[in-house]
This record gives sequence, structure tokens and C-alpha cells, in this order.
Amino acid sequence: MNKLFFKKTFIYFGIILFIFLADRVSKLYILSVLEDLGTVDININSYINLILVWNTGIGFGLFSFEQSDMYNLMTIFIVFINLLIVYLIIKSKDKSAYFFLIILGGSLGNLFDRIYYS
Repeated sequence: MNKLFFKKTFIYFGIILFIFLADRVSKLYILSVLEDLGTVDININSYINLILVWNTGIGFGLFSFEQSDMYNLMTIFIVFINLLIVYLIIKSKDKSAYFFLIILGGSLGNLFDRIYYS
């Protein structure tokens, strides 16, 4: 039982780490393009374009606050949501845990950016 638990935990941690690192590498690449060209406008095809936009809020600029107290409160709320996702991963008995792991990896990447870049 203990060996299975550690194996499962190791795999879960590996998935979270992979998603987090993929998030960081892609963002560092975009920032390096910004430094080189002064702007980021990457055309993948006629339908998909990557354009750098700094978002101070959460998804789609919602809850963008210039006050540091509200920004910090929102950051604490995001940490709480991440802890809730960890709880859901622990309680999941089926394949849905893997979807929560992917969400958590991306969320931790965004939380890192939020704290590092303010």
C-alpha cells in the first residue's frame, strides 16, 4: 500500500512539474522574443496568432485592480483555489485526477508569474 501511494504521488508530482515547466519555458520564450523584437506577434497560421498582452487580473482581465490590497487578496484567493484542487486530486478515485493535475500545473505557473512579475 505504501509503495503504491509513493508511486502514485511521484507520478502526480511529475505531471504537475512537467506542466509547470512547459508553462515557464513557453513564457520565457515569449519574453525573449519581446526582448529581441520589441513586440510579440507570432503568426502560426491564418487563424492562430500569439500576441503578448500583460494581464493584471485573472482570466480575460477580470478583477484587474491597481490597489495592492485587492491584488494581494486575489492572490490569496487563488492559493485557496489551488489548495482546493489539491484536495480534489486526493479525493479523486478515477482518471479525473489527471485533469485536475493539468489544471493545477497551469495554475501554479500563473501563480508563479503573479508573484514574480506582480
